[in-house]
Amino acid sequence: MKRLLLTLVAVMFCMGVRAQVIFEEGWFVDNNGNKTECLIRNDEKFCTASNIRFKMSSGGEERAAAITEVSSFFVGNMLFERHEVGIDVSESTLTSGIGYDSDPVVEKRTVFLQVLCDGAARLYFYNVPNIKDNFFFSTEANPELQYLVNKEYLTDGRTGYLRENHTFRNQLYAVFAGKVNTDDLKNVQYTETDLVSLFDQYNGTESVTRRRAKLNLDI
Repeated sequence: MKRLLLTLVAVMFCMGVRAQVIFEEGWFVDNNGNKTECLIRNDEKFCTASNIRFKMSSGGEERAAAITEVSSFFVGNMLFERHEVGIDVSESTLTSGIGYDSDPVVEKRTVFLQVLCDGAARLYFYNVPNIKDNFFFSTEANPELQYLVNKEYLTDGRTGYLRENHTFRNQLYAVFAGKVNTDDLKNVQYTETDLVSLFDQYNGTESVTRRRAKLNLDI
């Protein structure tokens, strides 16, 4: 029992440490192109944020800059840009439920997207915990962001099968065919790891990724 109580105390302590507010060095750019060096509050939930919280110094007053005022910002080795895009809000995960329609339900939103890869082809990420990831891309030839379409769905009936809409592979094939490894293109999964690898091949880059915050306990 004593060991169990000590374990529980350790768990709660670790969770408490992770829950602390962290301000990290970074910068943001306003709509006029003015860049402000500051400390930005980093809770890694920027994709759903309506503003960013920042301080000019560690002992300074906490302030807010609305999403309508910020065109981009950088913090914790992550670059974010403001875009108006169509987000897939359909039921398509085990936590939110899986529907029967193979097409995504797209809803226009102004959000901060994380830039995962930069170069001739850019990869963007919209991340919400426990909800389906959304990836977007643009190219020098077509700078307007496109949603990479992917969705899991069930066939009709209670005994239906789980299927997956792989339209994103056709989208990437139209751009990357003959320029990246054919097997990688054919078998690419709708994951950050696979997509970053594919875009890096095309761009000739090696993108730096940041492991997202998770509760990891070694007891």
